[in-house]
Amino acid sequence: MTEPTLYPESGFLRLRLDIAYDGTNFSGWAKQPDRRTCQELLESTISKIARFKVETVVAGRTDAGVHATGQVVHVDVPENLDLEDLTYRINRIMDEDLRITKISIAPPAFHARFSALRRAYTYKILDNNQVIPPLNRADVAPWYRTLNLDLLNKASAL
Repeated sequence: MTEPTLYPESGFLRLRLDIAYDGTNFSGWAKQPDRRTCQELLESTISKIARFKVETVVAGRTDAGVHATGQVVHVDVPENLDLEDLTYRINRIMDEDLRITKISIAPPAFHARFSALRRAYTYKILDNNQVIPPLNRADVAPWYRTLNLDLLNKASAL
C-alpha cells in the first residue's frame, strides 16, 4: 500500500465533498471496467468542470446496491478552479442518483480515508418470511426465519 498523500501538489487545492447516493444502479463505489460506479461518475463529472482529470479518495468503499447518506470524499483540483456554485454546477450535470450535499476546502493534512472519525451502517432485514412492500425492495433484505436479536447484538459488538 502506498503512503497517503496528505497535501495536494503545488498549484492544487484539496476539497472535501460530502455525498449521498442511491446505490441501486451502481456496481459499488470503486471504478471497474465496463461498470457504472459512483467513483467513475463523480470523477468524470468533476473532470469536465475542472478541465483536468481528477482522482477521488473515499472514506470507505461500498458494494453494489449499497446506498450512502454521508459519504466523505476528497479530491485535489487546480487552485484556479472557480468554487462559486460548484456544488450546483456538478449536481446539475451529474446523474440524479448521486448528489454532492456539501463542498468545503479541506483542512491541512485532511485525507478522506485516514481522517475519518467514525462510520455508521444500517442493515434492514425483514424476517419470518414477511412480504417486503415493493417500494422498500431495494432497501430491505428478506430472511425466511426469525432473527435472534440477542445473537445479532452480540456479534455486532465484536
